Amino acid sequence: MTGQRFNIFQNLAREWEAVHPYNAGQAMRIAGDADVAALAASWMDVSEAAGLSDRFGVSAVEEARDIGLERHFTRGLNLPFPEGSRPFRPFIIRQTDSFWMGMIYRHCIADSVAIRSLMRAWFMRLLDPSCELEPLSWPARGYRQFLIGSGRLDPLQTPLMLLRRYSQMRRARKIHTCGPLDYPVRVRLFELVEGLIPRLREYAHRRQVKLTDVFLAALLAAAARLVPAQHRSDRTGVAVGSIVDLRNELSARDRDTFGLFLGFDTVQCAARQAADWPRLAQTVSAQTCRGRKNGRAAASALWMGAAALAGRFTARQRLYDLYRKELPLLAGISNVNLNETWVAERRPRAILEYLRVSPTGPMVPAVLSLTTFGDALRVAMTYRTALINDWTAGELVGMFVRRLRDCAVDNSGVK
Repeated sequence: MTGQRFNIFQNLAREWEAVHPYNAGQAMRIAGDADVAALAASWMDVSEAAGLSDRFGVSAVEEARDIGLERHFTRGLNLPFPEGSRPFRPFIIRQTDSFWMGMIYRHCIADSVAIRSLMRAWFMRLLDPSCELEPLSWPARGYRQFLIGSGRLDPLQTPLMLLRRYSQMRRARKIHTCGPLDYPVRVRLFELVEGLIPRLREYAHRRQVKLTDVFLAALLAAAARLVPAQHRSDRTGVAVGSIVDLRNELSARDRDTFGLFLGFDTVQCAARQAADWPRLAQTVSAQTCRGRKNGRAAASALWMGAAALAGRFTARQRLYDLYRKELPLLAGISNVNLNETWVAERRPRAILEYLRVSPTGPMVPAVLSLTTFGDALRVAMTYRTALINDWTAGELVGMFVRRLRDCAVDNSGVK
């Protein structure tokens, strides 16, 4: 990977990859028949114009036959990218009157925003082979901008927040570990939940919380009931995590660069509080609000630096045990709204659906990838099959969606 410089999160992800692939995927369903030759040619053009071929080489477009999107993602998230190999696996899957075009990618190279920029260029080149393509812009700096000279790091509040969360996490329920059996994951894609988002936004607005807080609270309630965890007298809390896009924290010149700028946030409560709705949403909102106020971006960078340092002194076979002990999360969530992106401009005539799948990493046994597209919510789930069976996975998503539906029809403010 010629000239590639890695930031804190990228180095941390590479550390995780030494145990199990940390891959992700995106795909969009396009109306009409797939022209395989045109798709391959347009991807070649994008790779060369963007500068990917110089840095990584050009990946061939695979036509996945007789496998289906769900199984293709499952295979892709379990299949490693050898060091030095091309970090993208573009693919197409034909359907009756449409086709999926997408890619599995090595997550340490790029975040969801960066991959969407590639997907846009690939899609636009497919529509118009004469359209102009631009080279990618690469970040000049890493996460140090969150800490040095930016005003984002509160020298008192940020360390106190980290210590407080660390102390709370030491009281949260831990997930069992299963050694090498722990690593394989499965991807499940669930039906679009149509017409849900506007009513959920109204629900969140009435309660003065963010929509993401509602998602986190619903996940926390479902995970507390369904995800198997150790029960000990000194660990009675339950916790979930979320991926946070930090690009808005970047300087203007770095905001649209091709790379990875993500952070982590966590919320937790006592196990009994997870069944107390809607107070749970208020509890979650208070925690996420404090995180934003006290420098969540800086806290993420500090936490990742500490985790990377600890990982260097931990044997590979003990890495998952380390995270289960120090960051015991029952599940995670990755939430993206596409309605303010280029994807919405092409809806609904050309792009019929857009979805994402996220890796679990060593921290969580299951992660929900939520993608808002129009008024609909697409839910994808990645989970470790040694810890969560297919029935539990389906029931967890079912409970999560039922809670959201209940909120959407709740006009009384009491649930």
